[in-house]
Amino acid sequence: MNREPQRAFDRRLGGQVRQSLEGLEKLLGLRNLEVLDLSRTPVSSAGLESLRGLTRLRELRLALAKNIDDAAIPVFIGWKSLRVVMLEGTRVTPDGIARLRAARPDLKLLVMSATLDAASLEQYLAPCRVLQSQGRAHPVTIEFAAQPSYLDKRPV
Repeated sequence: MNREPQRAFDRRLGGQVRQSLEGLEKLLGLRNLEVLDLSRTPVSSAGLESLRGLTRLRELRLALAKNIDDAAIPVFIGWKSLRVVMLEGTRVTPDGIARLRAARPDLKLLVMSATLDAASLEQYLAPCRVLQSQGRAHPVTIEFAAQPSYLDKRPV
């Protein structure tokens, strides 16, 4: 069975969901949906609650969904099919994350930030794993072309 059309549905519906949360109701008809990306949408905890009927959903992406806060924690706790929740850029606090980890140790949480104080969060949520990725600096050489010839029609 090809599940890619159902996985891709969130991309096709994305614009509709971003403009209005009425699109959430359309998602309930997709009983086999496994991955849902609601990043950068105005979805709220109440909106997530309405989606709990998606009993096969295993991954929920909420990056930069600014209306998601600690009120969503009970929704995540009760949504037993979820295995991965991406919370980067939401308003979920470290206390909310700790509550969620205590209630759902099987749930993988992804919290990313360029400015996050990883040491204090790691200590607060101990034992947890912190993965760090150092940025790479590549040398850049800036070269300026000679006066361009607009008569030259060859591609560059």
